[in-house]
This record gives sequence, structure tokens and C-alpha cells, in this order.
Amino acid sequence: MTVVGLVADDNDRRLLANLSFDNGWIMHFVDSSAEAQAASARLRVPVILYDRDLPSADWRDIVSLLASSSLPTCVILISRVADDHLWEEVIRRGGYEVLSKPLRPEEVVRMIKLAWSFWNSMMKMPAYAGKRSASNSR
Repeated sequence: MTVVGLVADDNDRRLLANLSFDNGWIMHFVDSSAEAQAASARLRVPVILYDRDLPSADWRDIVSLLASSSLPTCVILISRVADDHLWEEVIRRGGYEVLSKPLRPEEVVRMIKLAWSFWNSMMKMPAYAGKRSASNSR
């Protein structure tokens, strides 16, 4: 499984890289919303980790865009503030979940596995089945 991470903090990147190695995931880090979008389209990733605190990007736009694409991605927002209001806004925009900082390894692994399971189940639905098989042939 490939996971895309748009994460600003070097410590968070190291933690995610180590967790991806330990769990057999491919972690693809990007440095901008445009790169996250391109990677999502090119790699057809099930999960994107998106840092809310990036200075040059508005998370609302990218969550909405990725969630409404022809082959949706489970966007997990990483935030220092993780309250009910933020969670509701993420869900309303089509995101999957909010992970609070500081990142806890067991919570990150659990969340990515749940998102992957949800995405995998969604891809078995008739509306997405053909799109998934087409993306797997790349």
C-alpha cells in the first residue's frame, strides 16, 4: 500500500517513514498540495496524510478536491488542534479522519489501517470497481 504524506515537521516525517517500513507500506512524501494531488492521480493512493499547519496551503481545498476525485482518497488531517468542530469540518468536506499531534505510533498505524480497509471496501462497490481495476493495470 502506498501512502502519500504532506507533512511539514521533520520528526513527524521520520516517524511516518519508520512506521511505513515496519508495516510494509510505501511512504511517498510530497512538499506541496499540487504534488499531493499529482501523486494521488498518478499512484492512485488509498491514504493521504495532510498536515493542517502547512503555511502555504489551505487544507480545506485539498481535502475537498481529493475526496471528490473520480477515485477518492482517504485524507487524514494531522493537526495540533483536534476537536469536534475540526473533525466535523473534515468529514463534511469528504475527509476521513483527524490525527492529533504529537503523533502516537499506535494511533497512526491504526488510523492508516482503518482508512485502507474503508478505501478497499469502497473500491469493491460497483461505482468504483472499474476505476480501480483500470488503475491497477498501470
